[in-house]
Amino acid sequence: MGQAKLRGSRDDRIKEAAAQLERLRPNKLTCNNCQTDFTDFEMLNTKGMDGVDMACVGVCPSCKDVTWGLKGDPIICQAFAEHIMHERGLGNEQPKFGIQRLSK
Repeated sequence: MGQAKLRGSRDDRIKEAAAQLERLRPNKLTCNNCQTDFTDFEMLNTKGMDGVDMACVGVCPSCKDVTWGLKGDPIICQAFAEHIMHERGLGNEQPKFGIQRLSK
């Protein structure tokens, strides 16, 4: 029997994956620019991104700055955040990394 079948039916595995994502979803993001808390953000697909358990992104309703949320291996998440800064053309700026506790 294959490993997938040992973990349940396809529907069961899909439901478990969705439940896992919901457990990782933070209640809010805090803008790294103006410190406004907001709840309207998108969860990103991290499948195939070893070391990144959760990623989300949203636009701050107050200052319109883009804020990312990452959870996983700290070194991998920092490298991912630096890549995002570089891709946004902010490679010469000091990165605005914020460490936030996930509130549930």
